[in-house]
Amino acid sequence: MAGTADPAVTGLSIPGATEWSNETILFDAAWGAGDDRRTRRLVARIAPSGHQVFPDETFLRQHTVMRALSERSDVPMATIHWLETDPSWFGRPFSIMDHVAADVPTDNPPYAGQGWLHDATPEQQARAWDAGVDAMAAVHRVVPEGTTDFQQFVLAAQDSGATGGGLALGEAEAIQVIRAAQQLSTDIVFSTSLGTFGQADAEALGEFADQVVFNSELPPATASTDRWPTLADVSGEAITAAFETAQGIDFFGLIPPWTPPAGTGEGVFGAVSNPYYFQVSFDPGSGEFVVDDELLNVVEEVDGNRDYPQPG
Repeated sequence: MAGTADPAVTGLSIPGATEWSNETILFDAAWGAGDDRRTRRLVARIAPSGHQVFPDETFLRQHTVMRALSERSDVPMATIHWLETDPSWFGRPFSIMDHVAADVPTDNPPYAGQGWLHDATPEQQARAWDAGVDAMAAVHRVVPEGTTDFQQFVLAAQDSGATGGGLALGEAEAIQVIRAAQQLSTDIVFSTSLGTFGQADAEALGEFADQVVFNSELPPATASTDRWPTLADVSGEAITAAFETAQGIDFFGLIPPWTPPAGTGEGVFGAVSNPYYFQVSFDPGSGEFVVDDELLNVVEEVDGNRDYPQPG
């Protein structure tokens, strides 16, 4: 709300019977001038500075999850507006949300012993119970199948105060982490390999794509041919022609001269032009890698052959 005209805070109150997990302040906020002046009842939740109900510091995680539920679900949830991590205001991070007028079961005295819920009819109590169970079930329906397990990494980064993260992961894992981050509405910016995302995957991110930086050794195939004219010559046919003209490429004696395969061949390794692999073991005593004198021919080994000539 930077730049807001004539902000004012009035009507401060602190709940005495509930909201023990975080320090809570209810207040009226007003801003604007003349006919544009607005007033809204809001709630400030401040991370606990003394007694904590929960043993772990989870305030930032709570804000992330609550904002995701507020923006992306039909779970009964007040609108979450802002998070402030600057401790100069209250000494702790705090968040601001809408105030929702309602009767809340009290913690002091316990609602099971007295109060409006205790005094309600069995039918009213059952309605309150069922509504609570329905809300909890709705929370678990928010995240698309396949992303739940990856939210823990996003939440852990959020808890640590990270503003960015690099994803050195395979295609399936990187996409799942990004989707989990999108679902949680996190502010973290991610960096990942362009090779792990197809164009359809990137398009599916929508506006969240602004928080993803793709990196690659080469510009994408769809990049501007005005900037990289050679991309106009990149095609399947051109790549095939380049492989066909490559013959006996010298690898300085490390492996036999390499020639790309002319055809696809048969079997899993049918297109392997150099089937020989170095066999390496690690010697804990010397702390060195030891290279075997004989090379392994993966094509022969897969076919069950153990007796084959070594490369010349």
